[in-house]
Amino acid sequence: MDPALRRRSRLPIHLLLVAVTLLAALAARSDAEVITLTEETFSDKIKEKDTVWFVQFCVPWCKHW
Repeated sequence: MDPALRRRSRLPIHLLLVAVTLLAALAARSDAEVITLTEETFSDKIKEKDTVWFVQFCVPWCKHW
């Protein structure tokens, strides 16, 4: 495989790693609180302006929860 093509094919992975690192750094320095969203509060909360949300969806039977 051509070395230039190999470098280009790794670019999306590097961009993803940079994005994840930046998000982790921002989350670590914020004073964010963890809240539990319900059917009643979900729509209102995600529409808040100037707020970034990380929403974790899970189900009780999921092994990773």
